[in-house]
Amino acid sequence: MKKILFILSIVLLLSIVNVSAFFPLTHKYEQNILLETYQGNSDFYQACIKHPDACYVGNVLTDLSVAWYYINGGENYIVTHSPIFAIKMLENAGTTGEQPKDIEMACAVGSGLHATQDFQSHNFMIPFAIKNSGLPNSVIHVFAEQHLDTIVVDQHPEVKTQLNLLSNDSWNKCIPLIKKTLRGFSEYDDEFSSGKLDNVIYTFVEEVQKSVIPDSTGYDISFQNKVSLFGKLDFLSLPVILLYLSSMLLFLLLTALLIFRKNKGIINYISIFIFGALFVFLVWFLISAFSGTAFTTFVSVIKPFSNLAPIGNAQSHIDASIQNGYDFFDEGEAWLIARQDPDASGFSTLHEADEGSYLIYVYIVAILGILALLIYFNFKRNKIKVRDTFNF
Repeated sequence: MKKILFILSIVLLLSIVNVSAFFPLTHKYEQNILLETYQGNSDFYQACIKHPDACYVGNVLTDLSVAWYYINGGENYIVTHSPIFAIKMLENAGTTGEQPKDIEMACAVGSGLHATQDFQSHNFMIPFAIKNSGLPNSVIHVFAEQHLDTIVVDQHPEVKTQLNLLSNDSWNKCIPLIKKTLRGFSEYDDEFSSGKLDNVIYTFVEEVQKSVIPDSTGYDISFQNKVSLFGKLDFLSLPVILLYLSSMLLFLLLTALLIFRKNKGIINYISIFIFGALFVFLVWFLISAFSGTAFTTFVSVIKPFSNLAPIGNAQSHIDASIQNGYDFFDEGEAWLIARQDPDASGFSTLHEADEGSYLIYVYIVAILGILALLIYFNFKRNKIKVRDTFNF
């Protein structure tokens, strides 16, 4: 039954599903273990162990680009997850004039650590989820990473307290370096010229700070421009909006017709429950969209079922991410340079994995078929003889 609800939730929520990297709390936990267990004495390690808060902020701020994951082919997102970005962060450390070099070096190393963690998620865990569910990246990604995040937080709830203790001053330590580095990429020219970048950054920080709140991923910023159904037609096209509203009204009409039907049978009562529940569900999401809480609502609904998303051995993914961190400390920039394709964004790997993801269409057709059969059996008309109908 849970699997059926999981699939149904996916189909109903396709219009708002997005993609994020490991959630902030998972990034925090993996960095904690890395710094606690590393046995070497690299300069990168020293920078992070001296300023662990700046190292973590640099790590997570790298994901501010999730706000553009679906815009222009995700080029803004790919930039911050490319090896060259982390290398430029290292080169620019100490050159902003706003923070001491050792603090900005910790921020830059954190950006590199983000790549070590996302490399495992986007090139191994999510492709595994795609292959074993038959669902495309755009659908299964957020469910899979919610699954891992739930495991991490359930086993290590202390990471919430640690994140909550980060002050605004800690977040501000890395923002000048991030902004200077982004200025070197043409993909961000519009964000600087329009003045939009500051709003994205500070909204992102606010959302990450909310990771300690139940039913929040901390990456709600990736849905910041997608929760108003009529405010962002570049994300939700007019046909999608009309289809959504039409479906909602259809379920309302079907429910009403069945409620007022005389001599109802068991199939009618079952259909009233199904059509009515679907109507209420769609209205609930519509209200959430207008109130700006669509993604929070989404996370609340799907969290109990996200554990059904196949991710393989969770601990093996965590261990691999941490091993990547060891190697990054030992090899420095060479670790980044060696991982340019695929890189931490995983776009090429995920695209390849998507070529075998076809079950979503099977699921959609099956669910639509079931709904069509319910409508047919509830409203089919018995054959009437013409001669009886026109018997004068």
